[in-house]
Amino acid sequence: MSDTINKIIQLAEEISEIDRQIEQLKVALKIKEDQFKQISSNELPILMSQIGLSRFALDNGLTIAVKPVLVVNVPKDGIEQVDTWLTKHGHGGMVKTNIDVSLPKTSDKLPDIKQALDNLKIDYSIKKTIHYQTLNAWAREMEGQNMVIPEDLFSVYRNNITIIERS
Repeated sequence: MSDTINKIIQLAEEISEIDRQIEQLKVALKIKEDQFKQISSNELPILMSQIGLSRFALDNGLTIAVKPVLVVNVPKDGIEQVDTWLTKHGHGGMVKTNIDVSLPKTSDKLPDIKQALDNLKIDYSIKKTIHYQTLNAWAREMEGQNMVIPEDLFSVYRNNITIIERS
């Protein structure tokens, strides 16, 4: 019995030490990620831009390239205004309407929903959405055509990112 208790104590101390080491590694990783982001998104792109470079190769086989990043989102309560603006400007097809229907697991009404959702008295919600990849592809296309993305409607994030390619 005492051997078992001693083993439990040993394993408890071991797991406690491993947990402490994991937490230290997480902190160290966060510091390194922040350093990488600062250099990748700020320092290197600025310096390369100052001398007109967007890509260069090192003697060790690495290629460094700076590419622009554009991320556009629809604010939580802004889908109606965004829908109106996109429709007015010929991009209304990006907006999709989702219908979320709550049915009991044993319901046999699913095939009838297409015919008479309201008549079946089933709770449902209708929500407009734009898939984030569709929205960001559209935004890149708009930027490529020097079109203005209205930042009073959309949340727009622009930055640069450094890409490291190993050969």
